[in-house]
Amino acid sequence: MSSQQKSSTILAILATIRLVHFFLPPYSPQINRIEDEWLHLKRYELSSHIFDDEYELAIALIETIENRANNGNYSVERGCLLVRKGLSCNCYLL
Repeated sequence: MSSQQKSSTILAILATIRLVHFFLPPYSPQINRIEDEWLHLKRYELSSHIFDDEYELAIALIETIENRANNGNYSVERGCLLVRKGLSCNCYLL
């Protein structure tokens, strides 16, 4: 089944329950909240640091995300577990 057929099927189902589906561009950082967070992390929080390995980078990311959450008075949840070269890093849901 082609993606167009799937889209048509989905749109037909949505129409029957009176919902509208808005197609988004493939890359749309201006409407994705996490893009602003990553931009801030890269530009202001981590840009002046050099990390010896991925583990140090992962720890810095975790600490920075948790600090931003505490300062901004919002919560973050640790989600999936990424494993690379025997090291683990937590994903965050903002």
